Amino acid sequence: MKTNIFFRQATLMLFAIMFNSFNSTAQDTTCPDNLLINGEFNATCSNFNTTCLQNWSVAGGSPQIFGLPSSPYAWMWSTQGTGEAISGGFNFVTGVTYDISFRVRATDGNVSCENTGITSIINVMASNSPGGVTASPNGEVIFQSNSGPYLGGWSTVSVQFTPTVNASNIWIFPYQAANNCRIDLSIDDICITEANSISEDGAFCCDESENLVQNGNFEYGDTGFTSDYTQNGATLPGQYDVTNSAAAFGASVTDHSFCEDPSLYNSNNKYLVVNGKTTQASGSESMVWKKSLNLDPEKEYRFCANFKNMPQCTFDILPQIEITTNTGYSETATINVDPNDPCAWQTVSFCFRGDEDMDFSITLKEDGLGDGNDLAIDDIAVSELIDPELAISVLHQGNPQQVTASINTISTSDDALPYDQDTCDEPYFWYAITLSGFTGGTYQIDFNQPYAWGNNTGFNIFNPSPIPDVSGSNPWNLTTTFPNYNFEQNTLYLIGMTTPSCCLDCVDEGLTYQIIYNNRMSTLEFDINEANEAWIKSWLGTYAPTLGTSRTQETQLNATSLLQVFPNPAKSKATIALLESDINTINIYTLTGQNISQIIAPANTRSHQIDISNLNSGVYMIKVLTADNQTMTSRLIVE
Repeated sequence: MKTNIFFRQATLMLFAIMFNSFNSTAQDTTCPDNLLINGEFNATCSNFNTTCLQNWSVAGGSPQIFGLPSSPYAWMWSTQGTGEAISGGFNFVTGVTYDISFRVRATDGNVSCENTGITSIINVMASNSPGGVTASPNGEVIFQSNSGPYLGGWSTVSVQFTPTVNASNIWIFPYQAANNCRIDLSIDDICITEANSISEDGAFCCDESENLVQNGNFEYGDTGFTSDYTQNGATLPGQYDVTNSAAAFGASVTDHSFCEDPSLYNSNNKYLVVNGKTTQASGSESMVWKKSLNLDPEKEYRFCANFKNMPQCTFDILPQIEITTNTGYSETATINVDPNDPCAWQTVSFCFRGDEDMDFSITLKEDGLGDGNDLAIDDIAVSELIDPELAISVLHQGNPQQVTASINTISTSDDALPYDQDTCDEPYFWYAITLSGFTGGTYQIDFNQPYAWGNNTGFNIFNPSPIPDVSGSNPWNLTTTFPNYNFEQNTLYLIGMTTPSCCLDCVDEGLTYQIIYNNRMSTLEFDINEANEAWIKSWLGTYAPTLGTSRTQETQLNATSLLQVFPNPAKSKATIALLESDINTINIYTLTGQNISQIIAPANTRSHQIDISNLNSGVYMIKVLTADNQTMTSRLIVE
């Protein structure tokens, strides 16, 4: 939103009158927990007659109600130490902290007076004996400020007030002592609630875990974050405000949480509004919101924020935002929702691995040519992905050839994955792996014996004896008998399941298993070691990239459509192929980051076979440097 200053002189009065009629009239607020009766000044007459205006009365002069019938607000003036004042009934209780907000606008009643903004005072008091305009009001100050910051358009003021004595009225008036100056004061949407009624709750994207962003719903006002822009109720270009109205932008905006559930979040009404700069130097952008958090490097999280553009009439620019972290994650979006729907919000989110010192920033591009670039932001959240609490039951009778496994209990009645399959179409996996025995306090995987995975799409069996690897379409459903997999006598097996991370459902990956031997569970209560567990995740992660993968790795692995490794798993040779570039070098790394081999490919080749016969069984990372200096990464499993 841009402000044209060229109308300031000759046409100011005409402009103000016209603006009052269609753009700057106060809008009724949504304050369902308001303790003040008729804070919106609903009335059936234009004067402060108690028969047509509930709970308000004249304290001095002849104040008026303007904006009837749809958008009423109180109006009063002061000059030469006199003027008009109003009072409303409210019982302030000693020691109780109140959150008080209202919308206010000051107007220079005498355009020839250049000092009105400095010499005039806006007074909001708690009093037992309100009266006329005075330089020395009785009672306690709720809000007192010179009118300069509030000249022009409507601004929202939010304060906390704790009375030291009981009071029965809220008393409001302007004060101007100078003879040649006059201040006109408009006020509306006065909301008074007890401070403890404000909640950190909101319609955040992960409703089963805590939002780690304090004041992410902005209900506590301008606190808990930093910005390159400055806070100002006038919200000129390069400024922001936390408010419950976007009337200054000519827009209608309703709090995101209130839109999602008006009953559950009936007291949520604030959001951040940003007046973005435009026509700045190419590439210019500013950080409009920033927050630092200490997170667990071993856990996955989801960031979410909700945005709403506020279009201007001519040459409107859609806001382009980027959400970044100092650890390398980013998400960009162009904000474009229905401007006629106050509840149309655009959600932007991504998942990431935590870090002990993380900075989250929302930046706004400023190099667009035109007007607009204005947006509202609400319900910012960082939430830990919840533990899926994955559990399986394993049943076998007589001998291992009769193994049955089921998610949750052994019954099919509770066969359900811990994530919404309509939201995330990533597969689950059953796995059956032969163990070599018990050494060093844990069981070990025998990579020379059969092992397999399967799900509802089919199965793959590796090292079956005496035939080669085999796959098929027989499903291993959520309750399964592991079709086509042969369980041998006197052999230890690892029976388990993995489920993927589902970012949109806020559920982390899951892995669980049981160890069986012959026709009974193993009596040794030990686990497989961490390396074997990591191998399982990496092995199955070849088929489901979100399994056992940090989000940084996942971003790299999303390029697998351009890099192919086959066969995978492989035994002695593997082919590395690029779809769009020539291969320069191929590097093989262990999972601990040790570079164990570098292969220089022949010139002008996009496919190269490598010898892996000297590699031990396990999982390796393949990094390919292309001829145009791009790096692509994939996994290779060596059997």
